[in-house]
Amino acid sequence: MTLGRPTRTLVTDALRAVPGLGGARDRLAGAVVGLLTDGQGPADLDAEVTVEHPGDPGLFGPDSVTWRIHSDLSMLVGGVRSLLVQALHPLAMTGVARHSNFREDPLGRLARTGAYVGVTTFGAVPEAEQMIRMVQAVHRSVEGVAADGRPYSASDPATLAWVHNVEIDSFLRAYQRYGSERLSATDADRYVDEMTAVLTRFGVEDPALLPRTAADLQRWILTHPEQARIPETGEAVRFMVLPPLPPTSLPAYGVLAAAAVGLIPVRQRRMLGLAAPVPFSALDRLGPVGTSAGRMLEGAADRAGELSAGVFDVVAVRPAAQTIMGVMGWALGPDSPGRVLAERRVAAGAAAP
Repeated sequence: MTLGRPTRTLVTDALRAVPGLGGARDRLAGAVVGLLTDGQGPADLDAEVTVEHPGDPGLFGPDSVTWRIHSDLSMLVGGVRSLLVQALHPLAMTGVARHSNFREDPLGRLARTGAYVGVTTFGAVPEAEQMIRMVQAVHRSVEGVAADGRPYSASDPATLAWVHNVEIDSFLRAYQRYGSERLSATDADRYVDEMTAVLTRFGVEDPALLPRTAADLQRWILTHPEQARIPETGEAVRFMVLPPLPPTSLPAYGVLAAAAVGLIPVRQRRMLGLAAPVPFSALDRLGPVGTSAGRMLEGAADRAGELSAGVFDVVAVRPAAQTIMGVMGWALGPDSPGRVLAERRVAAGAAAP
Protein backbone atom coordinates (compact mmCIF):
# COMPACT_ATOMS: atom_id res chain seq x y z
CA MET A 1 0.00 0.00 0.00
CA THR A 2 2.92 2.33 0.58
CA LEU A 3 4.74 1.40 -2.65
CA GLY A 4 5.47 4.49 -4.72
CA ARG A 5 4.60 7.02 -2.04
CA PRO A 6 8.18 8.45 -1.85
CA THR A 7 8.04 9.18 -5.59
CA ARG A 8 5.62 12.04 -5.04
CA THR A 9 7.86 13.74 -2.46
CA LEU A 10 11.01 13.11 -4.48
CA VAL A 11 9.50 14.73 -7.59
CA THR A 12 8.28 17.76 -5.65
CA ASP A 13 11.60 18.24 -3.85
CA ALA A 14 13.62 17.78 -7.05
CA LEU A 15 11.62 20.45 -8.89
CA ARG A 16 11.90 22.87 -5.97
CA ALA A 17 15.66 22.49 -6.08
CA VAL A 18 15.90 23.59 -9.72
CA PRO A 19 16.41 27.36 -10.05
CA GLY A 20 14.64 29.51 -12.62
CA LEU A 21 11.39 27.58 -12.82
CA GLY A 22 9.20 30.15 -11.11
CA GLY A 23 7.44 31.22 -14.30
CA ALA A 24 6.75 27.66 -15.38
CA ARG A 25 5.49 26.82 -11.90
CA ASP A 26 3.07 29.76 -11.88
CA ARG A 27 1.71 28.88 -15.32
CA LEU A 28 1.22 25.27 -14.32
CA ALA A 29 -0.45 26.29 -11.07
CA GLY A 30 -2.89 28.47 -12.98
CA ALA A 31 -3.67 25.64 -15.39
CA VAL A 32 -4.21 23.16 -12.55
CA VAL A 33 -6.47 25.51 -10.60
CA GLY A 34 -8.46 26.24 -13.75
CA LEU A 35 -8.90 22.53 -14.41
CA LEU A 36 -9.89 21.69 -10.84
CA THR A 37 -12.34 24.57 -10.50
CA ASP A 38 -13.77 24.35 -14.03
CA GLY A 39 -12.30 27.78 -14.79
CA GLN A 40 -14.41 29.46 -12.11
CA GLY A 41 -11.69 30.26 -9.58
CA PRO A 42 -11.40 28.81 -6.07
CA ALA A 43 -15.16 28.17 -5.81
CA ASP A 44 -18.14 28.54 -8.07
CA LEU A 45 -20.68 28.40 -5.24
CA ASP A 46 -21.72 31.29 -3.01
CA ALA A 47 -20.42 29.84 0.25
CA GLU A 48 -16.68 29.86 0.86
CA VAL A 49 -14.03 29.46 3.53
CA THR A 50 -13.15 32.78 5.18
CA VAL A 51 -11.31 34.07 8.25
CA GLU A 52 -14.55 35.33 9.74
CA HIS A 53 -15.88 33.73 12.95
CA PRO A 54 -12.46 33.80 14.69
CA GLY A 55 -11.81 30.77 16.84
CA ASP A 56 -14.48 28.65 15.17
CA PRO A 57 -12.91 25.23 14.38
CA GLY A 58 -15.68 24.25 11.99
CA LEU A 59 -17.28 20.83 12.01
CA PHE A 60 -13.99 19.00 12.56
CA GLY A 61 -11.08 21.15 13.71
CA PRO A 62 -7.30 21.18 13.17
CA ASP A 63 -6.68 17.92 15.04
CA SER A 64 -9.17 15.94 12.98
CA VAL A 65 -8.27 13.23 10.50
CA THR A 66 -10.69 14.92 8.10
CA TRP A 67 -8.49 18.02 7.84
CA ARG A 68 -5.47 15.82 7.16
CA ILE A 69 -7.10 13.81 4.39
CA HIS A 70 -9.06 16.63 2.76
CA SER A 71 -6.00 18.87 2.42
CA ASP A 72 -4.05 16.23 0.48
CA LEU A 73 -3.69 16.03 -3.31
CA SER A 74 -4.92 12.43 -3.22
CA MET A 75 -8.40 14.00 -3.08
CA LEU A 76 -8.11 14.46 -6.86
CA VAL A 77 -8.05 10.71 -7.35
CA GLY A 78 -10.73 10.16 -4.71
CA GLY A 79 -13.03 12.70 -6.35
CA VAL A 80 -12.95 10.98 -9.73
CA ARG A 81 -13.39 7.57 -8.12
CA SER A 82 -16.41 8.73 -6.13
CA LEU A 83 -18.23 10.02 -9.22
CA LEU A 84 -17.61 6.73 -11.02
CA VAL A 85 -18.87 4.50 -8.20
CA GLN A 86 -21.82 6.77 -7.44
CA ALA A 87 -23.00 6.13 -11.01
CA LEU A 88 -23.83 2.53 -10.03
CA HIS A 89 -26.93 3.64 -8.10
CA PRO A 90 -29.74 3.74 -10.70
CA LEU A 91 -31.89 6.30 -8.87
CA ALA A 92 -28.97 8.58 -8.01
CA MET A 93 -27.67 8.32 -11.59
CA THR A 94 -31.10 9.09 -13.02
CA GLY A 95 -31.24 12.25 -10.93
CA VAL A 96 -27.84 13.35 -12.16
CA ALA A 97 -28.63 12.56 -15.80
CA ARG A 98 -31.94 14.42 -15.80
CA HIS A 99 -31.11 17.39 -13.61
CA SER A 100 -27.46 18.29 -14.28
CA ASN A 101 -25.35 19.31 -17.25
CA PHE A 102 -22.63 16.70 -16.79
CA ARG A 103 -22.74 15.84 -20.50
CA GLU A 104 -21.66 19.35 -21.46
CA ASP A 105 -19.49 19.96 -18.40
CA PRO A 106 -18.45 16.72 -16.66
CA LEU A 107 -15.61 18.36 -14.73
CA GLY A 108 -17.92 21.12 -13.56
CA ARG A 109 -19.62 18.60 -11.31
CA LEU A 110 -16.22 17.57 -9.95
CA ALA A 111 -15.40 21.25 -9.29
CA ARG A 112 -18.69 21.83 -7.48
CA THR A 113 -18.11 18.73 -5.40
CA GLY A 114 -14.67 20.11 -4.51
CA ALA A 115 -16.17 23.44 -3.43
CA TYR A 116 -18.76 21.67 -1.28
CA VAL A 117 -16.17 19.42 0.37
CA GLY A 118 -13.80 22.35 0.95
CA VAL A 119 -16.38 24.50 2.72
CA THR A 120 -17.92 21.74 4.83
CA THR A 121 -14.41 20.64 5.83
CA PHE A 122 -12.59 23.90 6.51
CA GLY A 123 -15.35 26.50 6.83
CA ALA A 124 -16.59 27.83 10.14
CA VAL A 125 -19.77 26.15 11.34
CA PRO A 126 -22.05 28.90 9.89
CA GLU A 127 -20.26 28.63 6.52
CA ALA A 128 -20.51 24.83 6.47
CA GLU A 129 -24.18 24.95 7.39
CA GLN A 130 -24.85 27.59 4.72
CA MET A 131 -23.27 25.29 2.14
CA ILE A 132 -25.40 22.38 3.31
CA ARG A 133 -28.56 24.49 3.05
CA MET A 134 -27.59 25.49 -0.49
CA VAL A 135 -27.12 21.87 -1.49
CA GLN A 136 -30.43 20.93 0.14
CA ALA A 137 -32.16 23.66 -1.86
CA VAL A 138 -30.76 22.19 -5.08
CA HIS A 139 -31.78 18.69 -3.99
CA ARG A 140 -35.41 19.71 -3.54
CA SER A 141 -35.75 20.24 -7.28
CA VAL A 142 -34.18 16.88 -8.17
CA GLU A 143 -37.05 14.41 -8.16
CA GLY A 144 -39.15 12.43 -10.59
CA VAL A 145 -39.90 8.89 -11.76
CA ALA A 146 -37.11 6.63 -13.04
CA ALA A 147 -37.36 4.40 -16.11
CA ASP A 148 -38.24 1.40 -13.91
CA GLY A 149 -41.23 3.26 -12.46
CA ARG A 150 -39.72 4.03 -9.08
CA PRO A 151 -39.70 7.57 -7.73
CA TYR A 152 -36.32 9.20 -7.16
CA SER A 153 -35.38 12.18 -5.03
CA ALA A 154 -32.00 13.66 -4.21
CA SER A 155 -33.37 14.42 -0.72
CA ASP A 156 -34.13 10.76 -0.01
CA PRO A 157 -32.01 9.67 3.00
CA ALA A 158 -30.98 6.38 1.38
CA THR A 159 -29.83 8.14 -1.79
CA LEU A 160 -28.02 10.81 0.23
CA ALA A 161 -26.27 8.08 2.20
CA TRP A 162 -25.11 6.33 -0.98
CA VAL A 163 -23.61 9.50 -2.44
CA HIS A 164 -21.99 10.55 0.85
CA ASN A 165 -20.67 7.13 1.85
CA VAL A 166 -19.17 6.42 -1.58
CA GLU A 167 -17.50 9.82 -1.45
CA ILE A 168 -15.96 9.16 1.97
CA ASP A 169 -14.85 5.65 1.02
CA SER A 170 -13.23 7.06 -2.13
CA PHE A 171 -11.35 9.81 -0.29
CA LEU A 172 -10.16 7.31 2.30
CA ARG A 173 -8.98 4.73 -0.24
CA ALA A 174 -7.22 7.42 -2.27
CA TYR A 175 -5.38 8.73 0.79
CA GLN A 176 -4.41 5.24 1.92
CA ARG A 177 -2.81 4.57 -1.46
CA TYR A 178 -1.60 8.01 -2.59
CA GLY A 179 -1.60 10.23 0.49
CA SER A 180 1.51 11.99 1.72
CA GLU A 181 1.52 10.17 5.07
CA ARG A 182 0.73 6.72 6.36
CA LEU A 183 -2.76 6.42 7.87
CA SER A 184 -3.30 4.04 10.77
CA ALA A 185 -6.36 1.80 10.98
CA THR A 186 -7.48 3.76 14.03
CA ASP A 187 -7.30 7.04 12.14
CA ALA A 188 -9.17 5.52 9.19
CA ASP A 189 -12.00 4.63 11.56
CA ARG A 190 -11.85 8.09 13.12
CA TYR A 191 -12.24 9.67 9.68
CA VAL A 192 -15.32 7.64 8.82
CA ASP A 193 -16.87 8.45 12.20
CA GLU A 194 -16.03 12.16 11.90
CA MET A 195 -17.68 12.44 8.50
CA THR A 196 -21.06 11.32 9.82
CA ALA A 197 -21.32 14.89 11.15
CA VAL A 198 -22.04 16.05 7.60
CA LEU A 199 -24.59 13.41 6.70
CA THR A 200 -26.58 13.87 9.91
CA ARG A 201 -26.87 17.59 9.09
CA PHE A 202 -28.70 16.52 5.93
CA GLY A 203 -31.24 14.85 8.19
CA VAL A 204 -29.98 11.27 7.83
CA GLU A 205 -30.38 9.62 11.24
CA ASP A 206 -30.89 5.91 10.54
CA PRO A 207 -27.86 4.09 12.04
CA ALA A 208 -28.04 1.58 9.18
CA LEU A 209 -27.11 4.40 6.78
CA LEU A 210 -24.25 5.69 8.96
CA PRO A 211 -21.29 3.25 9.03
CA ARG A 212 -18.86 4.24 11.79
CA THR A 213 -15.72 2.31 10.84
CA ALA A 214 -13.75 1.90 7.63
CA ALA A 215 -14.55 -1.83 7.45
CA ASP A 216 -18.26 -1.24 7.97
CA LEU A 217 -18.24 1.51 5.34
CA GLN A 218 -16.54 -0.70 2.77
CA ARG A 219 -18.92 -3.58 3.50
CA TRP A 220 -21.95 -1.26 3.29
CA ILE A 221 -20.95 -0.14 -0.20
CA LEU A 222 -19.86 -3.50 -1.60
CA THR A 223 -23.06 -5.23 -0.46
CA HIS A 224 -25.42 -2.36 -1.28
CA PRO A 225 -28.42 -3.80 -3.14
CA GLU A 226 -28.95 -0.72 -5.32
CA GLN A 227 -26.11 -1.33 -7.76
CA ALA A 228 -26.84 -1.77 -11.44
CA ARG A 229 -25.73 -0.41 -14.78
CA ILE A 230 -28.29 1.68 -16.65
CA PRO A 231 -27.70 3.49 -19.96
CA GLU A 232 -26.91 6.72 -18.14
CA THR A 233 -24.20 4.94 -16.16
CA GLY A 234 -22.20 4.15 -19.28
CA GLU A 235 -22.62 7.69 -20.51
CA ALA A 236 -21.35 9.16 -17.24
CA VAL A 237 -18.38 6.78 -17.16
CA ARG A 238 -17.35 7.76 -20.69
CA PHE A 239 -17.43 11.44 -19.78
CA MET A 240 -15.44 10.91 -16.57
CA VAL A 241 -12.79 8.67 -18.14
CA LEU A 242 -12.35 10.74 -21.30
CA PRO A 243 -13.72 14.25 -20.68
CA PRO A 244 -13.63 17.03 -23.30
CA LEU A 245 -10.38 18.54 -22.06
CA PRO A 246 -7.65 20.38 -23.95
CA PRO A 247 -5.23 17.86 -25.49
CA THR A 248 -2.43 19.14 -23.27
CA SER A 249 -4.40 18.23 -20.11
CA LEU A 250 -5.63 14.81 -21.17
CA PRO A 251 -2.47 12.78 -20.41
CA ALA A 252 -2.24 13.97 -16.80
CA TYR A 253 -5.96 13.59 -16.25
CA GLY A 254 -5.84 10.14 -17.83
CA VAL A 255 -3.24 9.02 -15.29
CA LEU A 256 -5.34 10.29 -12.38
CA ALA A 257 -8.45 8.65 -13.83
CA ALA A 258 -6.55 5.36 -14.16
CA ALA A 259 -5.50 5.71 -10.53
CA ALA A 260 -9.16 6.24 -9.57
CA VAL A 261 -10.25 3.14 -11.50
CA GLY A 262 -7.47 1.20 -9.78
CA LEU A 263 -9.21 1.86 -6.45
CA ILE A 264 -12.51 0.30 -7.58
CA PRO A 265 -13.10 -3.42 -6.89
CA VAL A 266 -13.13 -5.51 -10.06
CA ARG A 267 -16.77 -6.53 -9.70
CA GLN A 268 -17.84 -2.88 -9.63
CA ARG A 269 -15.49 -2.13 -12.53
CA ARG A 270 -17.32 -4.76 -14.59
CA MET A 271 -20.64 -3.12 -13.79
CA LEU A 272 -19.19 0.21 -14.90
CA GLY A 273 -17.87 -1.30 -18.13
CA LEU A 274 -14.26 -0.79 -17.05
CA ALA A 275 -13.33 -4.49 -16.91
CA ALA A 276 -14.13 -7.52 -19.06
CA PRO A 277 -17.47 -9.13 -18.13
CA VAL A 278 -17.69 -12.74 -16.96
CA PRO A 279 -20.45 -14.94 -18.48
CA PHE A 280 -21.09 -17.16 -15.46
CA SER A 281 -24.61 -15.78 -14.90
CA ALA A 282 -25.67 -17.98 -17.83
CA LEU A 283 -25.32 -20.95 -15.46
CA ASP A 284 -28.41 -19.70 -13.59
CA ARG A 285 -30.48 -21.47 -16.25
CA LEU A 286 -29.28 -24.81 -14.87
CA GLY A 287 -31.10 -24.26 -11.61
CA PRO A 288 -29.76 -23.94 -8.06
CA VAL A 289 -26.68 -26.07 -8.76
CA GLY A 290 -25.77 -23.96 -11.77
CA THR A 291 -26.36 -20.75 -9.83
CA SER A 292 -24.11 -21.94 -7.01
CA ALA A 293 -21.39 -22.98 -9.47
CA GLY A 294 -21.69 -19.65 -11.26
CA ARG A 295 -21.22 -17.73 -8.02
CA MET A 296 -18.11 -19.76 -7.17
CA LEU A 297 -16.63 -19.22 -10.62
CA GLU A 298 -17.51 -15.53 -10.50
CA GLY A 299 -15.73 -15.19 -7.15
CA ALA A 300 -12.65 -16.92 -8.57
CA ALA A 301 -12.75 -14.62 -11.60
CA ASP A 302 -12.97 -11.61 -9.30
CA ARG A 303 -9.91 -12.71 -7.34
CA ALA A 304 -7.96 -13.36 -10.54
CA GLY A 305 -9.06 -10.00 -11.92
CA GLU A 306 -8.02 -8.20 -8.74
CA LEU A 307 -4.59 -9.85 -8.92
CA SER A 308 -4.07 -8.96 -12.58
CA ALA A 309 -5.33 -5.41 -12.15
CA GLY A 310 -3.23 -5.03 -9.02
CA VAL A 311 -0.03 -5.95 -10.82
CA PHE A 312 -0.69 -3.41 -13.58
CA ASP A 313 -1.60 -0.81 -10.97
CA VAL A 314 1.63 -1.32 -9.02
CA VAL A 315 3.89 -1.44 -12.07
CA ALA A 316 2.41 1.36 -14.17
CA VAL A 317 -0.41 3.39 -12.64
CA ARG A 318 0.88 4.16 -9.16
CA PRO A 319 4.33 5.46 -10.18
CA ALA A 320 2.77 7.62 -12.90
CA ALA A 321 0.09 8.99 -10.58
CA GLN A 322 2.65 9.72 -7.85
CA THR A 323 4.77 11.58 -10.39
CA ILE A 324 1.82 13.67 -11.59
CA MET A 325 0.88 14.54 -8.01
CA GLY A 326 4.49 15.39 -7.26
CA VAL A 327 4.50 17.89 -10.12
CA MET A 328 1.16 19.32 -8.96
CA GLY A 329 2.48 19.59 -5.41
CA TRP A 330 5.45 21.60 -6.71
CA ALA A 331 3.16 23.90 -8.70
CA LEU A 332 0.49 24.45 -6.05
CA GLY A 333 2.71 24.54 -2.98
CA PRO A 334 2.57 22.46 0.18
CA ASP A 335 -0.49 24.05 1.78
CA SER A 336 -4.18 23.70 1.00
CA PRO A 337 -5.67 27.23 0.66
CA GLY A 338 -8.80 26.21 2.54
CA ARG A 339 -6.80 24.76 5.40
CA VAL A 340 -4.54 27.82 5.58
CA LEU A 341 -7.56 30.10 5.96
CA ALA A 342 -9.13 27.78 8.52
CA GLU A 343 -5.95 27.64 10.60
CA ARG A 344 -5.71 31.42 10.49
CA ARG A 345 -9.33 31.72 11.65
CA VAL A 346 -8.82 29.28 14.54
CA ALA A 347 -5.57 31.01 15.57
CA ALA A 348 -7.29 34.40 15.58
CA GLY A 349 -9.69 33.13 18.21
CA ALA A 350 -6.85 31.81 20.37
CA ALA A 351 -5.05 35.15 20.13
CA ALA A 352 -8.11 37.19 21.10
CA PRO A 353 -8.10 38.57 24.66
